[in-house]
Amino acid sequence: MSFTKVEIANAVKLVGVLMALAGGFLGGVLAQKMRLMHAMMLGALLACVTNLLFVLLTYNPGSLPHMYLAVILDNLAAGFASAVFIAFLSALTSIRFTAVQYSIFSSLMTLAPKVLGGYSGGIVDNMGYPFFFLFTFAIGIPVLLLIYLVDKHIVIGDNDDIYGDDDSSSDGKPSLTKVNPSLTDTKEPPRSTE
Repeated sequence: MSFTKVEIANAVKLVGVLMALAGGFLGGVLAQKMRLMHAMMLGALLACVTNLLFVLLTYNPGSLPHMYLAVILDNLAAGFASAVFIAFLSALTSIRFTAVQYSIFSSLMTLAPKVLGGYSGGIVDNMGYPFFFLFTFAIGIPVLLLIYLVDKHIVIGDNDDIYGDDDSSSDGKPSLTKVNPSLTDTKEPPRSTE
C-alpha cells in the first residue's frame, strides 16, 4: 500500500501501543462505572466497527492520515475491549479457584482466534483485504448477540444487578441467573471479590 516500514512502525509500534494502553485504562475505568455487560457490549461493538476503518484504508493506499486513524481507533478499541473482558473473566471466577479458572477461561478465549488466525493470510490472498476486514466485522456480530443474551439472563459483577438486591423482576418471577450463587448467603449477586 506504499507505506514504508518506518511509517508502519511509527503508527503500529509507537502510536498504536500508546492507544492500546489508553484504551485499557479507559476500559478499566468504565468497567467500574458502567454495568459490566454494557461495557462489554461497547467494547465488542468498538472492536467490531473499527475493522471497517481498514476497509477504508484499502481504498486509500499510501494515506498516512487514514492509516493513523485506523491504527489509533483500532488499538484504542482493542485495549478497551481487552480490559473489560478481563474484568468479565475475573467476575466469573470463584475466589477459591481464581488462578485455575482464570487460566482456563483466558486460554479458551484465545483458542478460536489462534486457530482461525492461521487462515487469515489465505483469505487475504484469495479474497483481498476489503473482504477480509468485512469478514472480521461480520464475525463480531454474533459476539454482540451473545453479550446481549448473557446480559439478559445472568448477573455478573458488582454493578450488574439491575434489580438491586432482589432476585426477581417486577412481576415477581426470577429473571436472571447469578454467577456462583453458592458463594453468598444473602440475596445479593456474587461479587468478583468473593
